[in-house]
Formats: sequence, structure tokens, C-alpha cells
Amino acid sequence: MEIYQLKVFLQVARCLSFTEAAEVLNLTQPAVSAKIKSLESELKSSLFDRQGRQIQLTEIGNYLVKEGKKLVELEAEISNKLDNFKQQKLSRLTIGSSYSLANSWLPQLIYQYRQKYPEIETQLKLFSGRKLLCQAVERGIVDLSFCETRFIDCPEILQQEIATIQYGLLTASSHPLAKKNWLSLAEIKQKPLVLLNDRFASRQIFESRLSELGLKLTDFARLETVDTIGLMRTYLTQGNYLGFASNLEFQAELDSQILTSITLQEFALPAGIYVSQSQPSKSSLDNLVSKFLALLSTSTTQANKIDSSLPFPKMRSPAYYVNRPQPSQETIAINLGVQNVTIPTVTAGLIVQRLGLLEHFLPRTGRYSQVKYELHWHNFSLGTPIVKGLHSKKLDIGILGDYPLLESATQRDNEQFEPTLLVSFVSIDPNGGGSAVMVPQTSKLETVEDLQGQTVALPFGSSAHGMLLRTLSNLNLLSQVQLFPLKNSLIQAPRQQKIAAGYAYFSPFHQLASDRGNFKYLYNENTSSLPGFYGVVVRHSFAERYPEIVVAYLKALMAAQYWLANNPSAFSLVSQWTKIKPQILASILSSTQTETSNLFITDWQIRQDWLESHIAQLKSIPTAKHLGKIDLNRWIEPEFLQTAKQN
Repeated sequence: MEIYQLKVFLQVARCLSFTEAAEVLNLTQPAVSAKIKSLESELKSSLFDRQGRQIQLTEIGNYLVKEGKKLVELEAEISNKLDNFKQQKLSRLTIGSSYSLANSWLPQLIYQYRQKYPEIETQLKLFSGRKLLCQAVERGIVDLSFCETRFIDCPEILQQEIATIQYGLLTASSHPLAKKNWLSLAEIKQKPLVLLNDRFASRQIFESRLSELGLKLTDFARLETVDTIGLMRTYLTQGNYLGFASNLEFQAELDSQILTSITLQEFALPAGIYVSQSQPSKSSLDNLVSKFLALLSTSTTQANKIDSSLPFPKMRSPAYYVNRPQPSQETIAINLGVQNVTIPTVTAGLIVQRLGLLEHFLPRTGRYSQVKYELHWHNFSLGTPIVKGLHSKKLDIGILGDYPLLESATQRDNEQFEPTLLVSFVSIDPNGGGSAVMVPQTSKLETVEDLQGQTVALPFGSSAHGMLLRTLSNLNLLSQVQLFPLKNSLIQAPRQQKIAAGYAYFSPFHQLASDRGNFKYLYNENTSSLPGFYGVVVRHSFAERYPEIVVAYLKALMAAQYWLANNPSAFSLVSQWTKIKPQILASILSSTQTETSNLFITDWQIRQDWLESHIAQLKSIPTAKHLGKIDLNRWIEPEFLQTAKQN
């Protein structure tokens, strides 16, 4: 029996007329008759005695009138209560949060929201895990959620990165290490360390990063786990401990200088804060949500807002590494040829290596979910051995300057010879001043033309070699200047080798020689000077087999360039690593194109016209004519870079 059937019956009983009841109910008389017949059929009893056009209630009909009114009244009461509940629900916003954000960043936002919209009730629910929070959003238990991890396996949830936070070391301001700007994980292994428990994102992020780097918690000699931020504060201020957390969790202590933050090299990139909600339904609730989201754009919280104009990668969510499968079944060795002292390449090798960026962006899902990586960094003083290593399959990825970069593109009919692909630039020198020719201060030579009949020492196969070949060819001096290779350290060579009248160098070695004051530059009015560049080349078969790894390397390169551009201490730290003065570093490399005094600018966009210009000038030189056979359309592969920029 349906409530609506009962309502029709009660109206007919009240009117004792199907026609009048139909008018009151705004129905046709046949429709009313049909409802009554259906009800009588269901009850298997007559409700009315019909005598012509007159009707009277039967005994069962009278009973149903008495009891039916109670049912209708109860239905109305329930309906009113439901309406009241819905109205109350639509004026309340339920917010889910991770423990760390609920104790630091989120309360100020909720306070601002309540002040601006006092008629809206807010309810905050805390969740100890990413999975529980994701389920709460999916099931409508919460209307919005905030956490430090991404819901990568929940397509029905809308998620957006809204701010960045920084993770690092915390210590009491009186701690012996408090004056340090940078530390590495290796430097703190023997120090007392305190962490929050795994309900907090900082703990999850710390363990995930250790896993990427092949480390584990047991590598730390003295580790304590605590359950609250207050207890961690006590360990830091009274126990001489180092702690790992975000800048938000202890913002008050940092502002009051009770605690000091120290950047960890392995956590140099910022991480994200994410807001999540289920798909909008255009209900009144969505209006409450939209008001809160609008407040985010104008909030004054301590987290840094996202700059959407920067396409650089940030620290990935630890969700990628939660519940990792059983021990690895495959080992992938990656051999990288880098030039760590060649300053224009530091973002492609030295910084990526020191900050552990490649480990962070390597793929660890799908076909790579059970892979163990072995990274082998091979540091060279120039590009020639890198070219040989790529062609002989001993290296997988190489960083090279313009002339050796082109040499890596050459082909040979040899089964053991491995071709390469150009996947990215690293840095560019639009004015072509990256290489130079120098002579001792006591030399009477003043211009490159004065080298006629003289001997020049240089690193064969380097960018400086390519520059000198082009310059001498343009001056018709190729056959009148003798070239021989430098065999010792490029930095020490000018002091040790005296048989050469001049020396050709690439950055930073000619700047270092000039800084010592014993050498001077030869003036060169050569109009054929071309833009210089460094790039990333990959073994062809390696790129075909592991395209995701190539993309991961390019993401690490972008992250290194982001770090260099956004960290005021970057050149100071690179100076410590390379033992080269920060002033010299800054004079060689810039992270922006506004600083025109710098020779090189960090940039990954491949410039095919520059490659063509170099080939056009070099292929007329007898020792370099083989470069004219390079097929740039087959060698340049931009898809890896495009993928890296999109993800």
C-alpha cells in the first residue's frame, strides 16, 4: 500500500464522491477510480459500497479512514524532519584533514572562513591515512579535504595543488648545527633524530625519500618516534635532538627563533598541499565549498601559494611508495657521463646528483614497481670520453658541449657502435663566449691572428676545440697553426706546459686561469662566432627500452634548474662542491635571461637552427667534414622533453 493511494482514498472517503475527490486532487475521475480499485485489489477487500452514483464506506473502509489518517500524519512528520535535516546539512561544511595540517596550516583558514561566513557551521574531521581520507571524500563523509599527498588512484575526486611547503631538519637554536645552512642525510646518520609517527605526512615523506635513496630508518644510529608535536618540541628544545618536519608544523617556534630550520640536500625541492572534493553536483553544498576555495586565493597562511607560471617539478607525493610490493626482481643500472666542474652543466649532473633528484623522479609504478635502480655517475673533465662511452654502450646518458655533442650524433657501420638521441639542451650561450684563447701575460701576442706559425694546446674534442677550428678556418689559418692536446688537468695545464704559445679553454677553465692573473685573452674579431650550448644525449637503445627513465632524468634536470633559480644559497653550495669561487660561478651561469652579463643561461629547449649553423661551418674543415652527414631530424627527439614538461 502506497501513501499516495491512501491519500486518494481518504479524499474520496471525505467527499463520498469520486468526481469531487478528483477535482480536489486535480486528477481525472477514471484516475481516482483506478487508484481505489488498485488499493482494494491489494487489500483484497471492498472499501466502498456502491449504490448507483452513491457510495458508502464499508466496515473495512471506516477502519482504514481511522488508521490511515495516522499514517499520513506520520509521513508528514517524517518528511518535515527530513527537510529540517537537509536544511541543517546544507548550512554545514565538513572538512577532512591530515593530522599535520589540522595542527598547523588549516585552523587559520577555518577561522577566516567562519569570520566571513558566520551563518555556516564548519566541522573538522581528522584522518590518519591517505586511504581513509580518500574514502571519506568519495562517500561524502567530508565535503573538502586537505592533505600533503595526492589521490593518484581516485579519478572521481577533483584534486588541486594549492600551496607548497618545505620539509627539512629542525633543531634548537642553541644546537651546534643550528648555524648550518645545509646538511645531507649522510651527515646526520650518527646524530640523535626524532620523528613524528606515521599519522603525520612528514614521517611518510621521510621514509619514502629514504626508500628512493636506498636508505632505511635503521641506518640512523639513534632514532626516536613520538606521537605529538608537543612531545617532539620537547625532544628538540631539551634533548639536543634533530627533527624532521615541515616548516608549518613548528611555525610558531621558528618565528620566535626557539627552533632553527636547516635545509637537507635530499629535500631541497618544495612539496605540495592538496585540496580535494568529489565531483560537483550544483547543489547548495557546492556553494559552501566554492566559498571556501575562493578564500584560499586570498588567505594569509604561512604556506607558499602555487605559481602556475612555473612548470618545474616539485617533490612528488609519497603515495607512490606506500605499500611497496615484495623485494625487487629486476635491477636497472643507469650509467651517466657528466662534467661536474664544467659549470654550464652543473644542473644536469652535479646538482641532480648531490640533491638526489634522479632517484626522486625515477618511475616506481607499473612495469617499474619491482625494479631496483643502480645509479653510476661517471665524472669527466671533458666530453670526448663521454662520446666514446655512449658509442661503446658503457654510458646511457651523457652531458656534452656543442662540438662533442655533434660528434656523438655521427654514425658508423659497426654492430658495436651505438647511436644517440638528443633529448634536451641544458644551458645556452647566445653570444658564443663560452670558449676562449689565452696566452701568458708576458706574451707579445695580442690577437688570434698573431697565432700564425705558433702552437696552441687545447683539450681535443671539446667545445674549445670546435671554437678554435671554426675561428682558424674563418681566418684561413688552419694549416698555419699547430694544435696539440692537453694531457694534464685543464686548470693546472698553463703552469705545467710551456711549449705552447697559447691555450684554448672552455668555461670555467679560462675564467679560472684569468682569475689567477697569469694569463690574458687574445682579442678575436671573428664574425663567425656562434651561440654555444650544452645538451643531453641518450643511447638510442636505452631510450627505446626505458623511455620513462629518460623522462625522469629530464624532470630531475628541470628540478635542478628550478632549485638554482629559486635558492639564494645555490651558488654558495655549488662553490663548496666544486671549490670554485661563487663570483666566478655567477659570472658563468645564470638561471634567467635577464642577466645579460652571464655567459650561459639554463635552458632545455633544443635549438635546431644553432645545430645547423655549427654543422654548416664545421663540415668544410677536413677533420670535421663527417659532421655534415648528421641527420638532425632523426637525431633530435623532442617527445621526451614534451612529456617531462607535461607531467
